[in-house]
Amino acid sequence: MGPKRRTKFNEEYTREFPSIKRGRTEFEATCVLCNASFSISHGGRNDIACHIATMKHVNAAARCPPSTEQQTSFCASNRSEAHEVAIAEATFAFHTVKHRQLYNSATCTSKLMSEMSGDSKIAETFSSLETKTEAVVNNVISPCIQSDLKESLDKCGYVGVSTDTSNHNYHKILPVIVQYFDKEEGVQSKLLELVELQNENADTVSEYLHSVVVRHGIDGKISSFGGDNTNTNFEGLARKGKNNVLTKFQCKLGRTIVGVGCPAHILHNSIQAGADHLSIDVYSIIEKVYNYFSIYAVRVASLKEYCEFVNATYHDLLNHVKTRWLSLFPAIERFLQMFEPLKYYFLSLDKCPVHLQSFFSDEAGEAYFWFLRSQMSLFQIAISRIERKDISVNEVRMILEGVIKTLNERHSQAFISSKVKTLLADVPETRAVKIRNECMSCYEETISYLSKWSESLSELKHFDWLLLERSVSWEEVECTSLWLQKNSYCEIDEARLFDQLTKLQSFLTENLTDSDLDSLAHKRWVLFFKSCVSEEQYYELLKIVQFYFSLPGHNANVERVLSLMNAQWTDERNRLALPSLSAILDIQYNMANVSCSDFYKLMSSEEKSKYLDQIHTPEEYSWCKKPKTEGELTYETTVIC
Repeated sequence: MGPKRRTKFNEEYTREFPSIKRGRTEFEATCVLCNASFSISHGGRNDIACHIATMKHVNAAARCPPSTEQQTSFCASNRSEAHEVAIAEATFAFHTVKHRQLYNSATCTSKLMSEMSGDSKIAETFSSLETKTEAVVNNVISPCIQSDLKESLDKCGYVGVSTDTSNHNYHKILPVIVQYFDKEEGVQSKLLELVELQNENADTVSEYLHSVVVRHGIDGKISSFGGDNTNTNFEGLARKGKNNVLTKFQCKLGRTIVGVGCPAHILHNSIQAGADHLSIDVYSIIEKVYNYFSIYAVRVASLKEYCEFVNATYHDLLNHVKTRWLSLFPAIERFLQMFEPLKYYFLSLDKCPVHLQSFFSDEAGEAYFWFLRSQMSLFQIAISRIERKDISVNEVRMILEGVIKTLNERHSQAFISSKVKTLLADVPETRAVKIRNECMSCYEETISYLSKWSESLSELKHFDWLLLERSVSWEEVECTSLWLQKNSYCEIDEARLFDQLTKLQSFLTENLTDSDLDSLAHKRWVLFFKSCVSEEQYYELLKIVQFYFSLPGHNANVERVLSLMNAQWTDERNRLALPSLSAILDIQYNMANVSCSDFYKLMSSEEKSKYLDQIHTPEEYSWCKKPKTEGELTYETTVIC
């Protein structure tokens, strides 16, 4: 007697048992309710019946809607009603992510909405529980956003890419941000991809960046690379080395692109370099004082008593994070607000930390903080202006030049605030002179560092006319055109360009208002392009504009994505899979300016119907799909605690 023939999976099993799908092989089945795979090679239908009878499956079924309900939640009685239900479910999923709600809240909210709107036809069939809401975000909304992004990238002439890495536990995450100019919307910054890398060396990052731009079909449009000013990205101030991301990325592209470091980091590092010329370590003192009170309620209570004693208002102390640009100024400001009670508190201790006792015993210690505060207020304003999402690189350069000019004026006149002078009046003259000299050294080192690291942006000065802050001459435009053609960035018909400049000059004279001049430069260009009646009036100018505004002004947009990522990937959501995280960021970053109401209107449009159709198709969802064959990339199932 020959061996018994093995039973293969039959689609009839799914129709009879809706929660049962084909497994990893044709001899296996997978239960989507209890996330289990089992063999059916010997018993076929009987093996499935045995599984359904197990306690594990019974408990899983009790926690979830019946399989038939899962299926009917994807169906509607008629086509138009199904369409309306799909719009509602997509908007609900968008709303959940937009307002940073957990997916497991969707189960309760979805049922509650149906109960409160029971007389509504849509509410009767509306169902977007936890798993389905996540699936709609991952497999419907995110692809829709990425499809729109692809269309925009196909239309634009130039694209800049920026990146940075962030460590999340043992994960090393790298987002890729693209920047481009849309003649109807202006500068656009979008998240293209989010990936986990094994390391962040120049070879790995450049190889991945190149694979991304090739895969998205924009390798021929790349104009620039933006990153922070690390050796990995640019290999030092001179940028002459070959073992960095910029150089290796250029080699893979086969042409030269513009490298833009982060000016916010430059400002941050320059004030740090200047502060190193002061006799006290400001960063160390702020950190030590903060750590002394941060987790000790008894110490805080005692400090509050000293606040009452000196008639001061208690404020929580702030710490400075050295990698964060805007954290130093608030920390110094708060420290100075609390200086008097802090001084009395530490000097009254029997066992005061030696470093802090030395500082608070020094009559000149407070003067250093007030001097640094006057410098940081200048840097705080500059960084806040620089890190606007859609600012251009030359607008950033001018802000840096303004900071350098102000510092030079302060240094030339030996400026020290009246508060510092008052404090130094109580210090011996020799000590006061020493402190003034240190302050001047701080000016000099800050100016030197800022000037050297800003030099890389000076080659873009011939783009200044694109800011449209004044009338534009042909000589300026011609200089830019020659530079672009010399570096093989684009071909320009100068005769047409000259004629189009005439149209631009007329626009600047007749159409721009004072309020328009207060906006960022790219908004003024949008107004110009809208004023043109045909491409003949702007086509050559558009090439230059698209190239220029594709250059990232800073790396703050990457930092924004990383901040959004860390806000989602918390200890409570530690099993959030990378594809789900990427889909969430598609909504939170790429559609940051789209309200839930606007999204509802967007999904109601005819062009989005192809995505809505998928919402009522179970096979489109990750937990309904057949497992990928061996060799294909797979991700773990997303489970949100």
